Amino acid sequence: MASENDKNHKVRVAQYLRMSTDHQQYSLHNQSEYIKDYAEKNNMEIAYTYDDAGKSGVSIVGRHSLQQLLSDVEQKK
Repeated sequence: MASENDKNHKVRVAQYLRMSTDHQQYSLHNQSEYIKDYAEKNNMEIAYTYDDAGKSGVSIVGRHSLQQLLSDVEQKK
């Protein structure tokens, strides 16, 4: 059973946002709001935000924020 202290301790997480076109439904703001809502419901704190606005999802090339996120994960930041 989780202690009261564990329940109050939020897990720190990062969010990654990306969109290649300006579709309102998938805007970076909407993505961030969805992730924020999920995090709040699951006792998470968004500590970092990485975003690649205007970048295609076809390749990792040119997606500098995704590359930084992966590097940070490897370095356990």
